[in-house]
Amino acid sequence: MGLVLDEDKNGNVFVTSIDANRRAEKSGKVFVGDQVMMVSATFGDDLWSCEGVGLTRVLSCITLSPLKLIICMKCSTVNRLEIPSQSNWC
Repeated sequence: MGLVLDEDKNGNVFVTSIDANRRAEKSGKVFVGDQVMMVSATFGDDLWSCEGVGLTRVLSCITLSPLKLIICMKCSTVNRLEIPSQSNWC
């Protein structure tokens, strides 16, 4: 994927860096400072909330996700232009 993640003192997980020429950078939709909000479940079609669960649990969900990985991010407004009418979700 090309993301480096870390957590804050509340267990929220954020993107701390993005590797050049990897999937995350090429998508143009993920930025440093974005918060991981939800990850696809390890079974079924559900999304699991990642708010406050910590880095270890988020990485476990990402690693164990079988075929299709979905990560929902809350976009940071740091280092990017925002259009007022846009949502803060990527």
